[in-house]
Amino acid sequence: MTVKFADLSAGIHILGNCHTRRQYRIVLRHRERHIVIRKLVEEALTYVVVCLMGPSLLGIDRKDRIEIRDIKYIVLNAIGEAEDLFIKDADVDALHIASLVAHAMKDPELALRVSQTILKQNENDDSALFELPSIYIALKQFDKAVEAFENSVKLHPENPTALNNYSWFLSTTAQDAYRDGKKALDLGLKAAQASNYEKAYILSTLAAAYAENGDFENALKYIQKALEINKDESIAQSIKNEMESYKQNKPIREDSNEWFK
Repeated sequence: MTVKFADLSAGIHILGNCHTRRQYRIVLRHRERHIVIRKLVEEALTYVVVCLMGPSLLGIDRKDRIEIRDIKYIVLNAIGEAEDLFIKDADVDALHIASLVAHAMKDPELALRVSQTILKQNENDDSALFELPSIYIALKQFDKAVEAFENSVKLHPENPTALNNYSWFLSTTAQDAYRDGKKALDLGLKAAQASNYEKAYILSTLAAAYAENGDFENALKYIQKALEINKDESIAQSIKNEMESYKQNKPIREDSNEWFK
């Protein structure tokens, strides 16, 4: 998804002059209430993206204009306006931008609100459905995470991402009460089959499921294959670390904080 900076120059100009939360509230209060809420959300969130990721694109001095705490306020206010005024027609693409911002800020509570807002409009939104469990895990709300996993798999029973993520959780969570090796392996095999055994991260999950079941021979088989076909340097070291763990007959254990980075 690309942010259309040129289309939002007027909104950015307005928000670019808001140095404080108080000033931003004043701008919102004096906006005409019949404005299409999509525009309001896009204006706020585009400015957020500019501040976080590319202020030089529009000649905006991030330090002089806004601070991180104000960015969070803008996102929350934009989402709140969408909920209160025009939730049915709030722009989902803009809210997906908000989700990226929440991750950049490492704020799972904000991410949860964004995902819930998206799902109010479209309960089948893949991105929000698949992200929701990881947010609950980061918040240590494990029962809700399992419920969200079950829902995503129910709605998308052949989707490798839905199957893979649930399998990884059941195989690797440090919460003993939530691990389920048998179910993890079933889901992991389905994910691997759905992706034709061609995705390294999915084979990594399958290896973790085998390891959780004490089958380190197959764990090493699939983690080796994952390493061989992997083209993503960002996960290469993790795959190597997992392989070393299986060589020592140790399954993977992952802290809940690892789910939200």
